[in-house]
Amino acid sequence: MTGEDNRALARRRWLAWASVLALLLFALFVGAPLFLGSGDDDAGAGDSERGAVSVPADGQAAGSGAFGQAAGPVLAGDAVTLVGGEGRENAGAGSAATVDAAISSLGEAAVRRDGDETNATRGFIFDAVSGDPVAGANVRLSWFHGSTALSRAGLSPLAAVIRQTAGDGSFRFPEIDPEDPRLRAHVQINHPGYSPEVCVLHGRQDSRGRWTKAEGAGDTPDLVVLGGRGGGPGTGNRIEFYIRRTLTVPLTILAPNGGGLSHAPLAVRPWVDDHSFLDEPEIELTWSGRFVRPGPWRVLFTDERGSLRLPFSETPWELELLHPLFFLHGARQPGYPETIGRQRILFQDAQGLILEAEQGYLAGHRLIDLDGRPLGECELEVELEGMPALRTRTDANGWFELGIHPFPHPLPLLSLTNRRAGRLTVLSPRYWNRSMDIALPLQEPELVLEARPAGFLRFRLVSGDAETRTPVAPDSLRSTLDMSLMRLGVNGEVSYCGVLPPAGSLVGILQSGYLPFSVLLPDRSPLARGSALDLGELALVRGWTREVQLQG
Repeated sequence: MTGEDNRALARRRWLAWASVLALLLFALFVGAPLFLGSGDDDAGAGDSERGAVSVPADGQAAGSGAFGQAAGPVLAGDAVTLVGGEGRENAGAGSAATVDAAISSLGEAAVRRDGDETNATRGFIFDAVSGDPVAGANVRLSWFHGSTALSRAGLSPLAAVIRQTAGDGSFRFPEIDPEDPRLRAHVQINHPGYSPEVCVLHGRQDSRGRWTKAEGAGDTPDLVVLGGRGGGPGTGNRIEFYIRRTLTVPLTILAPNGGGLSHAPLAVRPWVDDHSFLDEPEIELTWSGRFVRPGPWRVLFTDERGSLRLPFSETPWELELLHPLFFLHGARQPGYPETIGRQRILFQDAQGLILEAEQGYLAGHRLIDLDGRPLGECELEVELEGMPALRTRTDANGWFELGIHPFPHPLPLLSLTNRRAGRLTVLSPRYWNRSMDIALPLQEPELVLEARPAGFLRFRLVSGDAETRTPVAPDSLRSTLDMSLMRLGVNGEVSYCGVLPPAGSLVGILQSGYLPFSVLLPDRSPLARGSALDLGELALVRGWTREVQLQG
């Protein structure tokens, strides 16, 4: 064979081997996902069972990082730390039944669409610009004790109902425990074509439970008018709400079981592009080159499907789940770190967002006082480092549960030796709103609050002589007692809670329409902490009125 023939034979052999090698590489490339499973966690892939959340092909996916922008769908990320175990498994979510029970007990079971409306107040919703009634709006009403600040209002509600407005924009506002002056009402109005609005009604001063004050966000003036345009605070049984049209975007929170996290509290705040370099402590530069500042926080609740709507904005929104068991988890993605808890999102279109909630490490404890008595039916606020202040309630035996957030990578795993420290506050006048330092998780099942229950002082207001005694409704009652007012009964019953005054001291009482009255406490009154002192009936004497006309 000539040299040219040898070179041709070598070329043919080289091409054959190259073809075989190419086929092998192609087979390995195609078969890799079958043998290697899902992608690398560091590359942004999630667990194969709770991986990427399905979003529309042209929809916005939420992620973590600078402004919540992501190139792909929302990812599930790692589960919560198992104390004493390996990896990042969630001990609190060991079974789907546990998660389902937690969701139903803290969500749907507390919200009703029916109820007694015999003495309901008439509510009306109108368009703030045109004045036309808004039909088909969903109104969530939550009754609670606590702060009237919109950033905390409505958490751990005592009761909640959902109403829908009729053609004239009206709905029925049920009357709940009218004799409780500490009760507040969180009102949330949802309509696809309007901005979601919230306000807090409070200021009860009589036994009929009429609201005299309303708190709204600073960016929503004149949201609510108590008594209607023709009345005023505390007058009549009419409340008017005014909302504004805007483009809204749906946001859905998914629970670990794949369903919507229903009736979950979510703290939200917008970032707005009006600012002052002199007055604003927080100013940031967005991706578009505009300066933005944070707006006010407010609490919004998801619906039965775990969804709510937020106004579309070209500036970011910040979200934080305030559920006592679940938290929002932003998985690590290229260019974005892992985020636990607060998330920042940016709407790129009106297709909506889907976020996933993870369950924290489930810690259950029983709260007792210094005498060993359980603190039953008490509202608690637990604020641990790196977590928002969460509200929950003890049951009749003093037990409560809390989902502890894991530490983000690369911090060490949550464990009995690497805990989250913070404070637990009992939000009840019965225990002086006392706080205690804690670090969770703990092995001990019982937590001891260094307090004993407060005392109660009760009396009943009446008028007339001994034979014709009639009850006096304690409307706008004033007294010299340094105690928390607990009840204003329609039949004159009044109850205070706190430190009982010293034996033999005078207590002044001022009731509208009657002469001021002082009562001398008995010298041998049971003034120990946790005791109750009943003063019986206190007879008031009607005063006189005189009309005075000023001229000039």
